[in-house]
Amino acid sequence: MQWLTQNWMWIVFAIGILLLMRRGGMGCGMGGHGHAHGDSQHEEQHHVDSRPKDPVSGDEVNPETAVNVLYQGRVYYFTSRENRDTFEASPDRYAQATSGRDSHHHHRHGC
Repeated sequence: MQWLTQNWMWIVFAIGILLLMRRGGMGCGMGGHGHAHGDSQHEEQHHVDSRPKDPVSGDEVNPETAVNVLYQGRVYYFTSRENRDTFEASPDRYAQATSGRDSHHHHRHGC
C-alpha cells in the first residue's frame, strides 16, 4: 500500500498514455493505420492517393518540399512558384476546381 501512495502520479500518467494510445493519439496499434496485415496493397494505394495535387497543373505534390499558400483557411500545395503565382492571380478559379476533388482527404481515420 505504501508503494501505491508513493507512485500514484506515475500510475495516473501510465493510464493516461494508455488511453491516448487506445484513442489513436499515438497511432493505431503497431500498424499505425488500423488495417489488417494482409491489407498492405490498400494501405499503399491510400498513401499514394492521399498526396495533395497542385491545383494549377493537377500534378501530385510532396507537401514536405512543395511551395504552398494559405487561402480561405486551406493550404494549397504547388509544384513550382510559377504555379503558385498563377493561383494567386485568380485563386477562386483554382480553389473551386479542387475543393470537391480532394475534400475527402481532410478527415482522419480512426482505428
